[in-house]
Amino acid sequence: MYLVAGFSLGGVFLAGASQTLTAGTIVAFTTLQIRLLFPTVQLLRVSVEVQTSLALFERIFNYLDLRPAIVDEVMIRAPPARGRTPSR
Repeated sequence: MYLVAGFSLGGVFLAGASQTLTAGTIVAFTTLQIRLLFPTVQLLRVSVEVQTSLALFERIFNYLDLRPAIVDEVMIRAPPARGRTPSR
């Protein structure tokens, strides 16, 4: 971003539009760069959040697509109890 603004500023001065570089020109270009940079950074953050969310949803759906380890009723039943149970 700064490189583009620097080249455009240099191009203006090389074209002969102005012979001096004033403090106001530097402040104006710096302000322009900052005002253009923040929305760009926010768009990149949104892009990162969307990609993170897509990866998370993919992991969730892969987890939901897993086949269960217990498939028969026989595997669900508890083994027979050993010993005695107290009666009241």
